Amino acid sequence: MTEAAIEALVFAAKAGDTQAFAALIEIYERRLFWRLLSRTHNQQDAEDLSQDVWLKVAANLTQLREPGAFRGWLLRIADNAYRDLIKWRQRQRHATITLDADDLPMPSDSDYRESEYTRGLERRLHAALKKIPSRYRSALILRECYGMPYNEIGTRFHCSPGAAYVLLSRARSALRAQFAAVVG
Repeated sequence: MTEAAIEALVFAAKAGDTQAFAALIEIYERRLFWRLLSRTHNQQDAEDLSQDVWLKVAANLTQLREPGAFRGWLLRIADNAYRDLIKWRQRQRHATITLDADDLPMPSDSDYRESEYTRGLERRLHAALKKIPSRYRSALILRECYGMPYNEIGTRFHCSPGAAYVLLSRARSALRAQFAAVVG
């Protein structure tokens, strides 16, 4: 695609054309992913960072003054996102959230009857929770048991609300797989 055509897409996307923005993603998504993968050496991190970068681009596209500089601007956002990840990981070494399955609140409903079936399910759930990574477990407990919104979970885990959503999605998948293994 020519430079002029890309500039036209950037102008259209800045004006709110979602199809133009989707075209920009299609043009640059592979290049962006491979750049992030070359820095992180981890596919999951590269995918998460790519998603964060595209969210930042969407939120800040109107601030781009020179549409011809889109590629450089995009890659600079990607590099900054990678630096932020490195800084976050350094902070994580010093302050980690650890919630165990034992931190789950118990139902306080007076009609709650602890049957053998219910106790069995709880034991299986606790066993499955203990088998998933602590980061996943902590995020799940904060969201599902304490009702914490995604933006607050993102703050606790030093990531964006979008990344918190992805984290919880992966945590739920891991829990489903472990629960199936425990039950099955």
